Amino acid sequence: MTLKELVKGVAEATNITQVDVGACLKALAQVVQRAVAEGDKVVLPNLGTFTRTYHEARTTKGAFGTFEVPAAFRPRFKALRGFKDAVNGK
Repeated sequence: MTLKELVKGVAEATNITQVDVGACLKALAQVVQRAVAEGDKVVLPNLGTFTRTYHEARTTKGAFGTFEVPAAFRPRFKALRGFKDAVNGK
């Protein structure tokens, strides 16, 4: 599903204009990104939880030699049970 299809579907389901839905989705993404970057946990009901995890620096081997992977925070999404059940047809 593309962003355009998502915006159209939400607009039809809520009776809101596509322009307003697009602005809301953009704002939602910005707020979630900012909150997770600050270390907050974001829970979207019926969907899932966004958090960040810390990964230590490490050395890994590849086809062209050894590489250093720097320590970094990474975003994590964990789907809630209702979302998982819906995906599995339950």
